[in-house]
Amino acid sequence: MSVEAPKRFFRESDHPLAEMYRKRVEQDRDLVILITDSSNDRGTGKTTEALRLAHGMDRTDDGVTPEKVALNPHPLIQAYTEEPRGSSLVLDESEVGIDKYKAGSAVNRAIRELVSTGRIEEKYLVLNAPADHLVDQDLKTLVDVWVLVERRGFANVYRMDWNPHQGHELTHNMGTLTWDPIPNGSDLHSVYQHLTEKKEARLRGEEGDDFVKRSEAQDMVEQAQKEAEKGKRNQLIRAMVENGLTQTQTADIVGLDQTTVSKIVNS
Repeated sequence: MSVEAPKRFFRESDHPLAEMYRKRVEQDRDLVILITDSSNDRGTGKTTEALRLAHGMDRTDDGVTPEKVALNPHPLIQAYTEEPRGSSLVLDESEVGIDKYKAGSAVNRAIRELVSTGRIEEKYLVLNAPADHLVDQDLKTLVDVWVLVERRGFANVYRMDWNPHQGHELTHNMGTLTWDPIPNGSDLHSVYQHLTEKKEARLRGEEGDDFVKRSEAQDMVEQAQKEAEKGKRNQLIRAMVENGLTQTQTADIVGLDQTTVSKIVNS
């Protein structure tokens, strides 16, 4: 299949994902797609699909270039601010070279920093995560579409919403996606090769600006753990107040001052 097939898909298809994309373009809004594998397998074509989706959505003259793809959040955050409007950006196999839980922390950090503070840059983000269970549940509320790869070249697609009353995400089936390998000799294949070389370099232990050092990864994990613990504590505090305890009583139980409890309850 031609590398132009993704362009035609987003331009002409009646698939719900293509229709969502065209509506976002009309509204000058971002679109964020999360790709995971149902079995946490490698070699199922997540990278290929991430690049094809990005290629189909990118509306710039240069298209998807090596500067728009990354293996960790740091260069992606820079590209988010520097690349022109209408660009597609890809965070690819972030588990390469670090263990899966550290990789999950990196993806969570990318979503949190790019998505929650963005929405004004008119960029299209494709985040290729190690596995669904490594992405924080609360961060999934910031993602528009979830592509769940079931086998090589085939995925189910879901639109993500959030139920504020029941406190969990809602997934609406948007159908399926199928894809072929990226044709050799195309510009997009050159980007694919660029990513492959970066992954191989990381596996050899080489590090640079495009890599997450293990010390940095550990910092990410520790920060993510602190944020998770703080989030659970804050949720408990709100529940205690909602169930009739005063802020002063709650503060005594959890070991905080009343002013801190008040800020948490009213945040």
